[in-house]
Amino acid sequence: MRRLLVLVALVAGWLPAAAHALDIDASVDRTRAGVGEQIVLTVVVNGTFRNLGDPALPDLGDAFQVHDAGTSRNFSFINGRASSSVSFRYVLVPRREGSFTVGPISITHDDETVSTRPIALQVTASTAPAPPALEPDQDGNTSGSRDVFVRALVDETNPFVSQQVTLRIQLYSALPLLENPNFSPPSTEGFWREELPSRQVRVATLEGRRYQVIEVALALFPTRAGTLTLGPATLDCRVRPARASNDPFRSLGSFFDGKRVVVESDPITVQVKPLPGGAPAGYTGAVGEFRLETSADRTRVPQNEPVRFRVQLSGTGNLRTLGEITLPDLPGFRAYPEQSSTEPTTVDDVLGGQVMQEFVLVPLRAGRLELPALEIPVFSPASGTYVTLRSPAIPIQVTAAAAEGEGGVGPSVRGDIEAVGKDIRFLELDPPSFTRAEGGVGPALRWLRLLPLPALAYLGFFAVERRRRKLAGDPRGLRRSRAAREARRRLREAEGASREERAAVAGEALRGYVADRHDLPAASVTAETVRARTGAAGEELAAFLDRCDAVRYAPGIAAPDEDLLAAATAWIDRLEASR
Repeated sequence: MRRLLVLVALVAGWLPAAAHALDIDASVDRTRAGVGEQIVLTVVVNGTFRNLGDPALPDLGDAFQVHDAGTSRNFSFINGRASSSVSFRYVLVPRREGSFTVGPISITHDDETVSTRPIALQVTASTAPAPPALEPDQDGNTSGSRDVFVRALVDETNPFVSQQVTLRIQLYSALPLLENPNFSPPSTEGFWREELPSRQVRVATLEGRRYQVIEVALALFPTRAGTLTLGPATLDCRVRPARASNDPFRSLGSFFDGKRVVVESDPITVQVKPLPGGAPAGYTGAVGEFRLETSADRTRVPQNEPVRFRVQLSGTGNLRTLGEITLPDLPGFRAYPEQSSTEPTTVDDVLGGQVMQEFVLVPLRAGRLELPALEIPVFSPASGTYVTLRSPAIPIQVTAAAAEGEGGVGPSVRGDIEAVGKDIRFLELDPPSFTRAEGGVGPALRWLRLLPLPALAYLGFFAVERRRRKLAGDPRGLRRSRAAREARRRLREAEGASREERAAVAGEALRGYVADRHDLPAASVTAETVRARTGAAGEELAAFLDRCDAVRYAPGIAAPDEDLLAAATAWIDRLEASR
């Protein structure tokens, strides 16, 4: 009887726990905020689960901007009982006034669905003053609050095709920054983009308030005419909130009391003008403010000796539009292009540099000759017209080559063939005999099959070099092309490591692969990102990453042994095959 009572007590104690294997709760750091301010939403899920997806957020329409602020996981094993806890954080930025309800937020696991209670939010007109107005003579827009805001501006809203447009993203923070902001560049479809020098940090005072300003600049070159849009840029940072003046610990702030702030600039519209008609003959698309210079290494030279002729274009603009420098027909010379170089420069965030081409010119006759005058047409955005760059002809004096033996100096002139000696001519006494080769044309055909190999090798080298140059000018494409190779390298290096280390490498390699393939920061790859970016396989891949985390953080309660490195390699092969 006593044993029966103990069994009944144990079952009665187990049933509530089983009925509540999954629990979810949602909270916000405040329920009242102004337009443009930030509300941090935290969703916590507790239970005995292993693999868990993301919660289903309600559709907030256009009332809020929603930013994923990361996920944290915790595994515990107490008194023989395993439990897990996952916290999902989101940043909500209200766009308009009104009363709103967030939720219920639900999550499903093993056919069990649980939901949170709805959360009521009140959004009022922004209580903080509007961000400072733009400085004079600058076009741009501002987004954020009084404490932290972002400003995006361009120096030219009506450029010509291939004219530089400098985009500046400026983060203003009146609160101390606890880490370097994470910058997500805007979409620049229709532009050729060049990175400008590293971030600039300065201090500015606006309306009597002191701000730390971090600026990121991009050089953009429109590739087509029409209306083009620069997408929003996002800056994600952590700041230390202001403390009350009577707080005795206000000087002891630390990283852990920081507040995450995500600010996003508004899109900017740029109206690109086409190049005017009536381009001069020989125009190849050069756009910029350039100058032309030519020079020779000497102006007096013996016949048949080389003269180095240098052509140099320098100035500001997109050097890629200059094209190849060629010479006109040169009677009296043999011309050989020798070497070319491009030296890009950046001065005050304006791209430019110089393009230099050297030619070796060999005079074929004596007398007074001229190195050619050159004319290169370019388009000047400053004047809005085509300009022809000209260089003067360079006269050179060519002296006759000295005959051999005259003065003992100078190169000898090649004359007719002459006999320099006599010898006994060998006489063949016996008539030659010939025999027929055996085997027909078979041996010759085997060698003839090898004739295409040099051409195929050349085409292979040409394709490899062309791809290398293409990737060198496309950092995103280079990152995508190396994604699978880099992930497989990391997996190979983890062979022989412990089970937990192999799980960590497998998860990090796959997340790094997804980040490289889609040009994302590695830290921003969450389960939701994996589902959105990998199509039909997203749910299964997210579950595999959860298994890797479970083995890494809670090996005692994780699934049985599984070759995670081999499984991760198979996932990379599968994703590569589905591209």
